[in-house]
Amino acid sequence: MRQEGRKERGKKNHRKYKIGILCVGVTAGLLLAMTGFLGKEKQEEDNYRIAAILPVEETNPFWNTVWEGVRDCAEKENVCLSEYQYDSYSDDSVEDLLEIAILSKTEGIILRASDYTTQRMENLLEEAKEEGIRMVFADSDGEVNQRDVFVGADNEEAGKKAAEILTEQYQPEKIWEIRNDGNPTSVTMRESAFYDYLEEQEKMPEISTVVLTGAEEVRYQTAQEVMLQVEQGDAVICLGANTTLIAAKTVERLNLQEQIFLIGFGESEEALDYTESGEIDFLFAQENYEIGYQAMDAAIEILRANTLEDYKDRYVKIEVYSSKIPSQ
Repeated sequence: MRQEGRKERGKKNHRKYKIGILCVGVTAGLLLAMTGFLGKEKQEEDNYRIAAILPVEETNPFWNTVWEGVRDCAEKENVCLSEYQYDSYSDDSVEDLLEIAILSKTEGIILRASDYTTQRMENLLEEAKEEGIRMVFADSDGEVNQRDVFVGADNEEAGKKAAEILTEQYQPEKIWEIRNDGNPTSVTMRESAFYDYLEEQEKMPEISTVVLTGAEEVRYQTAQEVMLQVEQGDAVICLGANTTLIAAKTVERLNLQEQIFLIGFGESEEALDYTESGEIDFLFAQENYEIGYQAMDAAIEILRANTLEDYKDRYVKIEVYSSKIPSQ
């Protein structure tokens, strides 16, 4: 029944968008101007051209909601939005999309920082800076000199909070971390803060790190092998959304809810369901809609002010969900 409920919610929440350019409000404004009905105040509005280069939304609930926030803010602020979506797990070239955005003479770009790792990308970011294009890094941060502002969760604080809850609520003898073979900056920042906090404690638990690699069925097989080794008193930590769902599904399949203490990250309805039913003991969920909305809003604000003086990064709230204690 719970799985059917998840599927039903998934159908309701699923929205399909085409990759392209949405010039929100611009066409309507031009038509009004031609017919003489556009007032002076409307004419003076800023119709900024801003490009969002972010992962594809259709198969990822996180990015689906981020894109909703981007679009809603663009529509509200009358922005000409260019959308560039790519698949993080394919050979899609983020560099090519960034180059296209720069050539299109856009005024601002929203980019996921963790998806640049090449010299070409660094060169393109420098080119964008020289062109005067305002750069907003969303979800994961990069070098401060490569962007104007970062919008996302305070991942260091989230990693610290996860370690704090783990030691206060469970006090494990051993911690099993399940991670992917490649992680975005957001996850690596959580990891660093998580372990830094543990090292400051009087007694640091034994740590065993398991890396999931290969095809999906291989990853699930590895997760199953780990769960069968976890003993009473151990804890499992997943600092990424993908590994959290893999771990939760494995716990459910093996019926180990009473034995496995699992802390994870993720914002999907599926992850929340697993938290309510006990597969996940504590779930950290960031407000992904706000990441998209605030990233677009930050780009607009910088363009309007034309200055970065006293401008600060924006951090979205992270909620902690648990069936054991009220939300934090």
